[in-house]
Amino acid sequence: MDLTLHVSWVMKHFPFLRRLVDSTPEWIGTMLMPGTKGYFDQANQLGAQIDEIMQDPSILQNSPHETMYHHMIANSEKNKAGLPQLNREWLLHEGLNLRFAGSETLGNSTTTGAFHILRDEHIKHTLMEELEEAWPDVNAPFGLEQLEKLPYLVSFFCRGLVTFNNHGTT
Repeated sequence: MDLTLHVSWVMKHFPFLRRLVDSTPEWIGTMLMPGTKGYFDQANQLGAQIDEIMQDPSILQNSPHETMYHHMIANSEKNKAGLPQLNREWLLHEGLNLRFAGSETLGNSTTTGAFHILRDEHIKHTLMEELEEAWPDVNAPFGLEQLEKLPYLVSFFCRGLVTFNNHGTT
């Protein structure tokens, strides 16, 4: 994905390249520009999800949690001004943009945060204590909503996103 990130910026500023990459067979695209492999992998995964949803929209109602498709489809059904007509291509490109949007900054912040946790015994001990108390059986499911209620963990990551991410990607 790292190699693909810079390609997404090029495609943003030169839309004809996105159309070219989309219409190029995957094997040719990855041979000519190896950095597009991540783009094709992501596009294939999201494309399969979109095809499934477009064939049977009730899949969204049976989903255990909301997805980006819930919001995209709900907003398009409201006929909000400025939104293009709902189709596979639009859903695919919006999905790819969302998936790539925060990958570099979040990845850097998370890596730096993990480094600080491992380096500082007090932080590591406090986090482990909080997690072990809240989640005694690691084999049992533990949802995001439960993680969000752990004050030390949440404050560490909130502060980490501000502290460890001091550069932009534009």
